[in-house]
Amino acid sequence: MSSQIEEKVDEQMMQSVKVYNLHPEATKGLDRAQYGLQCCGSSGPSDYNENINITENMVPATCCKQPMDECTFMQDSETVYQTGCTERLVEYADEYLACIIGVSLVLLVCQILSLIFGCCLIRSVQDEEKV
Repeated sequence: MSSQIEEKVDEQMMQSVKVYNLHPEATKGLDRAQYGLQCCGSSGPSDYNENINITENMVPATCCKQPMDECTFMQDSETVYQTGCTERLVEYADEYLACIIGVSLVLLVCQILSLIFGCCLIRSVQDEEKV
């Protein structure tokens, strides 16, 4: 993935971290990402120090490896995911990029075939009307 895309993803992730618990959509999206990708923050758990709505050195429950209400990122890596979500998201995209491209190409071919068949159908209807 290009560094420009990675920078943009990191920037958007950091914006979501800053407004965590302030905007429900950002909170829900970041919680899903952190839980699903097993990550915390944009580049790591310390990103949550940028959020004025979260107690210093605390992270959301979705950053915790074991279910709990909240945990501190000062604890060892046994308790809190230390990897940032930007890194995990880039790894995930790189891993499944070939599959994503393959599915996209299949859908493109289906769309083109549908267009061709539609044009043939229109043409045959027009030919029948002339007769």
